[in-house]
Amino acid sequence: MTTQTEPPRVERPEETTPPEPVERLGIFLLRVLGAVAIPIGAFAVLWFTFDLLRDENASRIVVSGHSAGGHLAAMLLATPASAWGVGRHPVAGAVSLSGVHDLRPLVLFAFNVDFRLDDAEAARQSPILARPATDAPIVVAVGADETSEFVRQAQLLWDAWPANRPQGAAGPMLIPQRNHFSLVTDYADAQSALTQATLALF
Repeated sequence: MTTQTEPPRVERPEETTPPEPVERLGIFLLRVLGAVAIPIGAFAVLWFTFDLLRDENASRIVVSGHSAGGHLAAMLLATPASAWGVGRHPVAGAVSLSGVHDLRPLVLFAFNVDFRLDDAEAARQSPILARPATDAPIVVAVGADETSEFVRQAQLLWDAWPANRPQGAAGPMLIPQRNHFSLVTDYADAQSALTQATLALF
């Protein structure tokens, strides 16, 4: 005679409604980034930044990014306050270091097989073709030893967003003896022009 035993009970976690920041972050990512994939590290930075941006009492929030991160920093300034559900734009300033501000040339590169950008999407994701949602200043910097394309990308944003030029700046910052990777090392010097320009945003 066999006895029937009940299968072990599996405790299922209670279903919970995603917290508001998660929902709003999803909306933000869809509106700003569309179908463009971003690195996990950039996503983590965006998550942290977003948590600050949703605070109505936050002030002097400055965002900064390098290369693709520079693109994201600029796109934050092109995102209206309503995307975060706040009344005023929360970003007081931004820094784009060797940023990519015109994505249209990427359509022609072999690695676009991963990005899957078409002409329309590349244009939609290009800061230089977007209207800034705030007049917050953005420091645009590039290494003097970088390729001509990165220098061109810096100049493009400077020309496209005249209302967002930092007070007293005459053009994009061209940092001497710095390339795409060494540019950020200027932040190790508290007296460097890049560090001082960034601090002035706060």
